Amino acid sequence: MRGGRGYFNCGSAYWVAAERVYADMCVEQPEERKPIVKRARLPLFQGSARGPLCPYPGARYQAGFFSDAVEVTNGRESCTIFLGGGGSFFPDNSDQKVRVLVRYPEAELLRLKKSAEECKAWENAAILVSVGKGAALLSMLHPYYGSQDIDVESYERYFPNSGTNWKTVQEKLSSVDQRMRFVLQSMLVPLEDMDWA
Repeated sequence: MRGGRGYFNCGSAYWVAAERVYADMCVEQPEERKPIVKRARLPLFQGSARGPLCPYPGARYQAGFFSDAVEVTNGRESCTIFLGGGGSFFPDNSDQKVRVLVRYPEAELLRLKKSAEECKAWENAAILVSVGKGAALLSMLHPYYGSQDIDVESYERYFPNSGTNWKTVQEKLSSVDQRMRFVLQSMLVPLEDMDWA
């Protein structure tokens, strides 16, 4: 509130959104995917975080989501980054400043089974929001997770039927240098500068 900055990704980004909507199969609803709607106790972002972009493809509960390597863009360059279930940010009509830093391209959203009509609403992968005199960066991405972290054989043995194609994820992820450069330029510099342009 007094000028600080925060960086929240994936689950923590959901928790600081005023509303989180997660369509899931779980122990309480093991055979039918329904939206679970919660309100935040610490709403740094006044809008809504919704997901998953990668819902578990099975018909019964085993895992809530699958993981994927997803291309994202800052409008100038693209990068392929790990997404664990993922989701999108939906700003509301409040006076809060919101700047979209990173988007999912339409082709990726279509690949993830969003309809053409839904793509514009679901494109926000990382945002910068004003919080008092400070700012918070909310991101659905896991940029630190790279191909060297994925042991395909072990993951397939210990997580059978998870819906994730670990070999494809491993092969598609951008190099660590490219991912870190992309995150620095697209996300961390705007957070540090609190650049609302």
